[in-house]
Amino acid sequence: NATDAEKYTLTAASGVSPFAIADGQKLTLKDLTIGGASADAAATQIRVGTGAQLDLQNVTMQYFSNSHGAAIFVYNTGKLTASGSTFTNNKNSSNWGGAIANWGGTVEITDSVFRGNYSKNSGGAIFNYHDDGQNGAPNQGRKGSVTVTGCTFLNNTSDANGGALGMYGKGNTMNVVNCTFGGFNGSNAVVNSNTAPNGDAILAQDGSTLTV
Repeated sequence: NATDAEKYTLTAASGVSPFAIADGQKLTLKDLTIGGASADAAATQIRVGTGAQLDLQNVTMQYFSNSHGAAIFVYNTGKLTASGSTFTNNKNSSNWGGAIANWGGTVEITDSVFRGNYSKNSGGAIFNYHDDGQNGAPNQGRKGSVTVTGCTFLNNTSDANGGALGMYGKGNTMNVVNCTFGGFNGSNAVVNSNTAPNGDAILAQDGSTLTV
């Protein structure tokens, strides 16, 4: 994989999405830095909808801003996979998912870092929910599935629930495998650096199923 210095950079104009993925299509991105120019000139989300798939390999996604999933919104039968990637400085000022919101789709992320993402509502880094017709997603009643493996969550914030990870609704599932929430203090003890009024690291509500 390319180092950060060797990655190509794609900077979208403020309020513009860098990519549109048509239903049923697959897009693979590798060795890229993608997003806005700064927090004040943020790009808007990439949407992964019906039958579409986005695969990120060694990708940094930064300076995105939107309502449901600042950087990526997965819905219906959409699928997101990511490995060795970084989600940083993404901001959702009104709703759920500081970096990623999943509305009835599938999200599988391995060996990646979520740092400094913010959500006004639940899920400072990731929020998992079911398809209910919001934000342009069709109301199909599909349940959301999120699996994060070997990931690190640092300094993510929610003003409501789940500083790093949030989930709501019966039938939705989240699997958290060998992940780290925070960093090391002077005594080399791991301390959580994610914050929220309810569930600094994770909050699962309303009959959703969390496996750690």
